[in-house]
Amino acid sequence: MAPDLYETPARKLDKFIFDALQPDSTFLRQAGQAIDTICEFLKRNCFADRPPPRIKVLKVVKGGSLGKGTSLKSSSDADLVVFLSCFKGYDDQETNRAGIIKEIERMLEKCQQQRHFEVFIEQSRWPNPRVLSFMMSSKTLNESIEFDVLPAYNALSSGAKPPSQVYKELIQSCSRGGEFSTCFTELQRDFVVDRRTKVKSLIRLVKYWYKQHIRPYKEYLGKGESLPPQYALELLSVYAWEQGSRDRAFDMAEGFRTVLELIRQYKQLCVYWTINYNFADEVLGGFLHHQLQKARPIILDPADPTGIVGEGSRWDLVAQEAECCCHQQCCMDLYGVPVQPWDVSPEQTPKGSRGFEIHTGAQEHPVSAPQPGPASTSNEAMAVQQPSFCTAAPVVSSPAPVMGLYQTAAEELDTFISNDLQPNRVFKNQVSTAIHIIFLFLTQNCFRNSGSAMRVLKVVKAGSSGKGTALKDVSDVDLVVFVSSITDFRALKAERKKIIAEIQTRLEECRESLGKDLELSIKKTKWENPRVLTFTLKSNTMDEHIDFDVLPAFDALGQLYRGYKPDPQVYIRLMESDPEGSEFSPCFTELQRNFVMALPTKLKSLIRLVKRWYKQYVLPHKRKLRGKESLPPQYALELLSVYAWERGGRDPAFNMAEGFRTVLELIRQHAKLCVFWTINYGFANETLGSYLKSQLRKSRPIILDPADPTGIVGQGSRWDLVAEEAELCCAQQCCRKRNGAAVQPWNVPLQQTQIAAESDFVLHSRTANEEYPITENRMFAPGGHAAPAMGPAHPAEQESDCTLL
Repeated sequence: MAPDLYETPARKLDKFIFDALQPDSTFLRQAGQAIDTICEFLKRNCFADRPPPRIKVLKVVKGGSLGKGTSLKSSSDADLVVFLSCFKGYDDQETNRAGIIKEIERMLEKCQQQRHFEVFIEQSRWPNPRVLSFMMSSKTLNESIEFDVLPAYNALSSGAKPPSQVYKELIQSCSRGGEFSTCFTELQRDFVVDRRTKVKSLIRLVKYWYKQHIRPYKEYLGKGESLPPQYALELLSVYAWEQGSRDRAFDMAEGFRTVLELIRQYKQLCVYWTINYNFADEVLGGFLHHQLQKARPIILDPADPTGIVGEGSRWDLVAQEAECCCHQQCCMDLYGVPVQPWDVSPEQTPKGSRGFEIHTGAQEHPVSAPQPGPASTSNEAMAVQQPSFCTAAPVVSSPAPVMGLYQTAAEELDTFISNDLQPNRVFKNQVSTAIHIIFLFLTQNCFRNSGSAMRVLKVVKAGSSGKGTALKDVSDVDLVVFVSSITDFRALKAERKKIIAEIQTRLEECRESLGKDLELSIKKTKWENPRVLTFTLKSNTMDEHIDFDVLPAFDALGQLYRGYKPDPQVYIRLMESDPEGSEFSPCFTELQRNFVMALPTKLKSLIRLVKRWYKQYVLPHKRKLRGKESLPPQYALELLSVYAWERGGRDPAFNMAEGFRTVLELIRQHAKLCVFWTINYGFANETLGSYLKSQLRKSRPIILDPADPTGIVGQGSRWDLVAEEAELCCAQQCCRKRNGAAVQPWNVPLQQTQIAAESDFVLHSRTANEEYPITENRMFAPGGHAAPAMGPAHPAEQESDCTLL
């Protein structure tokens, strides 16, 4: 029985691959012997009795998984491409292919007895077949081997990058994309064969997933329909690693999860490489531009530019299974929290009439060395990491100056996020190094030899760095320290100042132990009973400083696990401690982090965009504040972004401009907002339910922290100033289509319907079978009329589960 990938924990995927997927030496040796037997037959005997002019076998190339080093255990199939002297061009291959295949079949049947092997030939249903498929068995094989033999024209010069003329001849001869891809088998093989061993293990894992969970979808195919080939997923695996990691010891679950995320967003995929062809030649460049303007998904064969791998296939079925896979054990960590994919952009955006900016990572090995070309991408972040050649079509016009969000066209917001907002790998590594240094200090040195009985139970990375929504070059980190001496919320309020002072003292004493290249600067607080210790860490090895906020907390939740939901008594004790607003929200940091971490990558990109807008355009309104007035925190807008997506369709490949416009519309109508979630708390407990009702009757806007019901995020803040800026933003290019029309927001309700008595309200949620169950949503508001909604008409929602207050 085949091992079940979906029942394998994420942390055990490497062992799963080694035990269940990687072929053993005996199998590889037997497969090698079988291949040698067929190769010898093809070279010496296949056309031996043909009349002159004799057909000569120029070479036989081993392709497929056995040739690339990505074969699965006991999956014994081999592709052999036979390059023949009788093919003088691509047209010859198409015209004479059927006769050659018939001749190979005849000689196989004649030679099988004297060669001591048996072959069972599969009859083709095509009038002009491209391949001869047969199964071989012998006394020396433990099992039979399946072969595909493909005759081909020898278009390549050995060991050299193809001249553009090779591809120009291909373009002139090719009527169907990828028709002559067999001529470029060596390039396809070399593209994968030199990859890191672990990348090939990722490819094995993706292929096994395809074999076990995708192929059964064949029964749903209509006439003429097909599933995308395995090769498409193989290329996506390479792309995911190049763009998301390039670490030879990457986390396998993260890599697998990234491939699944790319598949889920297949409608935006546009990926290609310039290792074998590029835009330098005018004819070839024009053809590539034409290819890249076709409907998505586009995964261009790195060896054959005519081949869009998986074009016209049922990608929707593969995406459906990828969605299912994301909720299985293989994509969940030890505590049941979804494994996060790497930050890999699936789509590229047209620039002007012909140019595209399409990024892949640099090739690490000589086979993928940089080639001279006319263009590089504008994604300079990758260039910092290592020399990179980019899969970028040249932008015809001169590079445009860097523009702000308000000058960015709505259609180009995804590119704006990818180029200007997403942190690059070097910066993220710097932040990780700094976090590790402080983490070691807090867990190992902070209270050592201090005479204190305090010890650190755990340190949790919070904020944008912990959620995966950090902005490029914005280097602030929140670390929540759970301390053993704090046994309840009241103790935290009483001891917080003392703990912060202790950490500060220990930090100052331990400056030297942090490293000679590090400079520590502690910010003085203006508060009598501070909740946070703020300091800056500078290093000669970093491009800039990194700001830290360290927050002491009470461990109210204990150990989290899959499906964890806090006991209502946790929140009842929180309410009884008489908190000042959300002063104890750091105690629920893990819940706040997990709420966002489980969301689709593109939704986190929307959060980045909203945060950039807040930083660039909302924060300057601080000058209008008086006395103790404040602006709503970024966290409020982050929650609104999640709510907008949940109520606006939940499409993982949504239109970015529409999503952004919806958040702005919610802000503009802030006086009606009342949003909350019941993922961590609800109304079942009488005491907690009563408290929640009292919270939800307070003045609008209400955005209840999904982790902490005492926290109305942004309560009492100057929402009017944010709404003023949102109004202005709606008139900018980022919210306008190319024809000048305004981008329309999604149809997101602002209020729910009041029924029965004054205190009875109906709460609507989506069906129980949540696509992203971690963010099950509830929204509440009083009012005696039908709920107003934003945006154009929207299809009716699914039948809802209701909660009656």
